[in-house]
Amino acid sequence: MNKLPAIRKRSTRAPDEPGREFLHFSVASALLRELGERLVGKPQVALGELVKNGYDADAQRVLIRIEEDAIEVLDDGDGMTRKQFSDFWMSIGTTHKQRSPLSANLKRQVTGSKGIGRLSAQFLGNHLTLWSCSRSAPSACIRADVDWREAQDIGDMVNAGAWVESVSPDGVLPKGWLCGTKIRIEGLNQEWNKDT
Repeated sequence: MNKLPAIRKRSTRAPDEPGREFLHFSVASALLRELGERLVGKPQVALGELVKNGYDADAQRVLIRIEEDAIEVLDDGDGMTRKQFSDFWMSIGTTHKQRSPLSANLKRQVTGSKGIGRLSAQFLGNHLTLWSCSRSAPSACIRADVDWREAQDIGDMVNAGAWVESVSPDGVLPKGWLCGTKIRIEGLNQEWNKDT
């Protein structure tokens, strides 16, 4: 079998050659909408991707609430710490599920990949609020807010983001749930009815 040649890592330091500089890639925030539309395509598929995230987090229960201009998806899975939210949820195209193909506790084959659940949330509506209480630290919950329109207006994904804060677990999840995640999507992009 032929081996591929090793790829030399290039330095990002400025060389001694005048006029030569290292430029970083930027990512247009419009890419989120484009990826959401192409990878998800239909609102039902987008909602299914959010349910898959609960399954991958070893949830036993996933609840879906549909209101006139909002959708909530709640699961009693592992939840996320602030660090996990920062390292994984905020990283578009992360491969951590590919490196760990089985869920942490129940050893389920994970179904999600590449952050499509996050793109699904953007596809469904203009504003996302996420609450999460981690199984490893259920009293230290987080809340994150993302305004997708604002992210697109900024123009560059490097400068877009989420507002994150620590919150009390009181009222975050249904009574009796010790950990899990709740996602509320508002400003829906589609109309939902019994036929959707």
